[in-house]
Amino acid sequence: FIEELLRSWISSGALAAEGGDRGGWRLAVAPESVPLPPTVQAIYAAQLDDLPAPARLVARRASVAGRRFAVRALEPLEVPDPAEGLDRLRQRAFLRGPEADPAGDQIYAYRHVLLRDAGYASLSRAERGRLHLALAIWLEQTAGIDVARVAEPIASHYEAALAALPGVGADPDERLRLTDAARSWLERAADAALAVAGHDAAIGLLGRAADLAAGDDREAARLRLRRGELMASSGNISAGVDEIQAALECFRTAYRADPSDMVARAGYGNAAAAMGDAMIEQIRAIEARDLVAETLAEIGQPEDALVGRLLALHAWAKVFQGDRETTVAEVERALELVRGGDPRVEIQVRGWRASVRTEAQISVVEEWRELEVMARAQGMWAVAVRALLMRFGNDPAASARDTLAAVRSGFDLATNHGLTEVASGSSSLIVGTQLGLGEWDEALALGFENVALAERNAYSRVLFRIWMALAPMLEARGDRDQLARYATWFDTVRSMFPEPPSPYAQVHNAAIDRMMATVGLPPVNGRPMTVEILATEAYNNVEYVAALEITIRDWLAEGASDRAAEALERIELSYRDDDDFPPTLLIEASFALMHAWVLRAHGSGAVEAARTSADWSRRAEAPWWLARAIRALPDGEATAEELAEAAEIEGRLRVREGASAPPV
Repeated sequence: FIEELLRSWISSGALAAEGGDRGGWRLAVAPESVPLPPTVQAIYAAQLDDLPAPARLVARRASVAGRRFAVRALEPLEVPDPAEGLDRLRQRAFLRGPEADPAGDQIYAYRHVLLRDAGYASLSRAERGRLHLALAIWLEQTAGIDVARVAEPIASHYEAALAALPGVGADPDERLRLTDAARSWLERAADAALAVAGHDAAIGLLGRAADLAAGDDREAARLRLRRGELMASSGNISAGVDEIQAALECFRTAYRADPSDMVARAGYGNAAAAMGDAMIEQIRAIEARDLVAETLAEIGQPEDALVGRLLALHAWAKVFQGDRETTVAEVERALELVRGGDPRVEIQVRGWRASVRTEAQISVVEEWRELEVMARAQGMWAVAVRALLMRFGNDPAASARDTLAAVRSGFDLATNHGLTEVASGSSSLIVGTQLGLGEWDEALALGFENVALAERNAYSRVLFRIWMALAPMLEARGDRDQLARYATWFDTVRSMFPEPPSPYAQVHNAAIDRMMATVGLPPVNGRPMTVEILATEAYNNVEYVAALEITIRDWLAEGASDRAAEALERIELSYRDDDDFPPTLLIEASFALMHAWVLRAHGSGAVEAARTSADWSRRAEAPWWLARAIRALPDGEATAEELAEAAEIEGRLRVREGASAPPV
């Protein structure tokens, strides 16, 4: 304020420079006649009024373009000969510049944003509307191949032109034309933002577009659906679900009112698919299954690509309840319906198909590889990352180091494209791989960083997976506080889990209960584990292998050696019953380790099993498994070098005393 006040007094001659060696300033008028504006805005307005006409015209009209403007833009802003005005504004320090832009134009900027605001405030409402519209049209005509770069400014000028229309008496056709243009350009600007991973910007732009569509329920629903899907994949999944739900209700109501309305049918089906997908990420698979089934019952004829998309999601939702009998046939039918149509829909369905086939213990490593290539070509980065992770996570031939490198590249890819949910999910695989490789400090740091991220964004399914990867390390270290933190979280989301849980979840939950008991905490699940459930699934991820071991370990410690032996036999059979899906090196180490435990309980054969486990552990680069294999050797069988190696591993991993001792 003081700077601009002095500048204003000097400009008006109220403050004059004194001569002499030291210089200085003096009032050139009587003190009582010195103007004292109440605000800096008033000072800027006075400075504007004090300009000669050519400079004042430039200062006022250029404000429509913003704080920065190109000389070329002054022509549509009705300043045909700006040179004189620009020179005077530079002399009076109204403007800074010129700077050259890449297109060779000259760029000026107002000295302060409030100076630009003063110029804009001096324009009448009608003048603003006319100039914003002229500038929007000029940008459309001159942008050329750079149109994506200026899509948001074009949209903003159409919005401003719309806002300048009078509330009463405006031409309805003109209002509709400006509304449609603003909405269209806002959506194009959102697409441009997504091309450079600007998810937050795109979400905001789609929100503005949906607000402009308030008079068109279907258009608003379409935009809210886009916005909700984007929010669910890149930020706040709960808020995204709210947007998707609003779109779903709009389209469902319209379709039920007129089943012949194909636009409403497409909106209903696509919104239901988006909602079901988001529900699964929130561990609401039963709700997702029921929603999709209800939608299919209403719009299932004719069988087209829309039905194919819903069928594939329905199969994926059923997998979470352990249904393997009908899901493979369902996704195959889904792929038939979408093949050759919209490539993005086909890629999504291929992703669900590969997931279902993976759960059915069908080797699909090459399917994931092909899907990754297809998804990258279409810029479907979330699918590309998932395909990359699943390819390495289910490839028994991939080494742990190769898997870790691949998962990290997937994490980076998701992060670089603003896909926070996908990146957080990737982190669970990194943590699990580091659990096996013995990089526990790094695993715990990354895991808890992403626990906080997933909690902020309500990524319940991702949270469960991260905690399952963290839990074996926490139990081995005796970290009671962090396991109690998991129990608190689980208590808040318990109702989201399917009832009964899938065998996968039951195995993990039972292992968690046993880990809780180790550190003196009450169980969080309380569901008893059976041999049948324990031997139902066969997964390669490290934390699942650790969960199996914990149950076998504790059954042996409880004296139930026959039950442990039967379970181990059946678990191993479930992993070896498919030649295309052989066990990984780590799983071989785990089987041999559990055999050593069981054989110790039965009195013979433990030495060979323990040494076999040690050999597999070295090949798998799995130090925790190696230390426990050494400790599983009967008394007097381990060499001094082996015992020293086990002690070094235990110290490096900072496990509690006795954690690697075999069950007794």
